[in-house]
Amino acid sequence: MKNPRHAAETTVLGGSIYAVGGWTHGSTCLDSVERLEEGKNCWVDCKGMIQSRRLHGVASLGGKVYVFGGSLTETKKTATAEVYNVEKNEWTFVAPLPRPMICVAMAVGKFIYIFCNGDDPVLRYEAEKDKYVEIGNLPIANWHCFAVAHDENIDKFIYLVGGTEDGKHIGKGYRVDVLAKQDGLVWEALPELEMPRRRTAIVLAMLT
Repeated sequence: MKNPRHAAETTVLGGSIYAVGGWTHGSTCLDSVERLEEGKNCWVDCKGMIQSRRLHGVASLGGKVYVFGGSLTETKKTATAEVYNVEKNEWTFVAPLPRPMICVAMAVGKFIYIFCNGDDPVLRYEAEKDKYVEIGNLPIANWHCFAVAHDENIDKFIYLVGGTEDGKHIGKGYRVDVLAKQDGLVWEALPELEMPRRRTAIVLAMLT
């Protein structure tokens, strides 16, 4: 990438990978966005976000990139959210989160699901109405720094793995079918990782 970045988030849209925001040189939040286009071995600059941020949630839906919450400094979080219109190359604010939070996000169907670090409820963002709905809780109290993955071509679940529980690294993992119930979440425990880890990355793959 053109800009070194830590605690950034990525999403895939139209065959391109978008790297959004993050933390550079251990001191500064980024508003910059880069796109790795399919079939090309180079990163292209996109218009930067309105709000610099790290540890935020990012998801693509309906041909647009959505960004939620995150951290502005080492101690200050934000509730702001914004959307990137790829065709117009512009960002606009959408409805803010109910409260400032560090989070991850994943699009399934026509909604975006937002998983907040800590004890805040899981949110469903309805883009057409620009509103948030609380749909349940995480399966672990005070859960932070977990990784998230989903691939509709493999199965229907969102997977959350690793992170910290009450400040301690864990190898726990769970999956959930967010479309199974209108209200509430049913979590299914996964086998634990052999090595506890936080801020890891996970990917779903079909083995043949």
